[in-house]
Amino acid sequence: DSTFKAAHGVLLERGVAKEFGGGVFALDGSHVELVNGVTMRACMTAGDGGGVWLDGSTQLVARGNVSFEDCAAVGDGGGLRVGSASSAMLSDDVAVSGCSARVGAAVLMVRGALDTAMPVPTLVAHSGVVFRDCHAVEVGGGISLLNARGELSDGVVVEGCSAADGGGLHVEESELVAQRGVTLANNTASDNGGGLHSRAGVVTLTDRVTVEACTAQFDGGGVYLQEAAQLHASQDVRVQGNEGGVGGGVFLATRSAVELGAGVQVARNRATGRGGGGVAAVDGAVVRTEGVSFVDNRADSTAAVGGGGLLLERGSTAHVRGGSHAGNSAAGKGGWLRADDSTVVMRDVRSRLNTAVFGGALSLERANATMVGCSFHAESAHSEGGCVLAEASMLDATDCEFVGCVSGESGGGFALLQDSWAGLRGQSVFAEGRARRGGGLFVSNSELELLG
Repeated sequence: DSTFKAAHGVLLERGVAKEFGGGVFALDGSHVELVNGVTMRACMTAGDGGGVWLDGSTQLVARGNVSFEDCAAVGDGGGLRVGSASSAMLSDDVAVSGCSARVGAAVLMVRGALDTAMPVPTLVAHSGVVFRDCHAVEVGGGISLLNARGELSDGVVVEGCSAADGGGLHVEESELVAQRGVTLANNTASDNGGGLHSRAGVVTLTDRVTVEACTAQFDGGGVYLQEAAQLHASQDVRVQGNEGGVGGGVFLATRSAVELGAGVQVARNRATGRGGGGVAAVDGAVVRTEGVSFVDNRADSTAAVGGGGLLLERGSTAHVRGGSHAGNSAAGKGGWLRADDSTVVMRDVRSRLNTAVFGGALSLERANATMVGCSFHAESAHSEGGCVLAEASMLDATDCEFVGCVSGESGGGFALLQDSWAGLRGQSVFAEGRARRGGGLFVSNSELELLG
């Protein structure tokens, strides 16, 4: 139950701890305050908390150009390690840079496995706080939340950080809210989740959050979600210019869910492996979008399954309402969207200028698709299905239009193959389609019904 305060240019340098807290160790209701230009530099520990170690209802307040530089932990929490019932409040241009650890290179927030009756630790960072160039061996190159809560806002930046999983952020059985101009940029993962990695966590991004230029060697260049993790994004969130093997922008699996609201843009992301340039959902994952734009995303590996904008596989589902989807491309199938053993429901979608080898806009394989009030313009495929390729699939379209779509081989508008079924209802229109066979529709071993 003690208080420690440092202010006005104090330098804490090269502290070494055999166990915890190379710079500061605080426990059991203590209060640590670092303000106005304090620097903690090159502190280290053989255990956890290279810079600061807190536990047991302890508080850290850092504000006003405070910096944690080049601190290191052989264990966890290179810059800060904050434990059960404790909190860290960082504001006004605090910087954590060049720190390293096994888990949570800049910051680790963790409630201990035996402390389930205690409140989770809380991180609050706002007003220009920066986490930069930190490296974790395992997870959370920038911040790692393990049974914790984090709030990032008002210009917080996480950039240039790296880890095996979660180059920028790692959220495990935790809650993270990022809002008002937060940026995750140029973070890298040698495995999954270049910008953010979440396992059974709940992440909310809103009001001008950007996930940009992050990369993963395997899946989820921008964001990786697994084990029923949830991502909610709205209000001018940008997921752009990220790159990963599957899911250049976002990858979600094992019953995870993504909900993208009005004003979200998924743009210029690239999948270098199986596909899903913008978003990839597998193993029962669910994607819901409303008023979202998928623009200029690519699945361009020659080994890619496809889905330049969105890839659905193995029992996944997408509900897409509104939005403009343009300029997406796939070296395989489905320039904008590919669904394999999955379900798609679309309403009021506007799609144009998407390209693929098969299925310029949509590729359906063992899939079910329902479309109402959608329009597809100037889509193109090098081979079959200038707009839609359906293989062993069911497609029900009401009041949709397919205009100016082109295929190099079969079905400028639709190509229905391998026991597919399509029902066209209401005022569905095919116009100005071109192909070597079937400028509007090509049907082979399949059934087409004009239902009026």
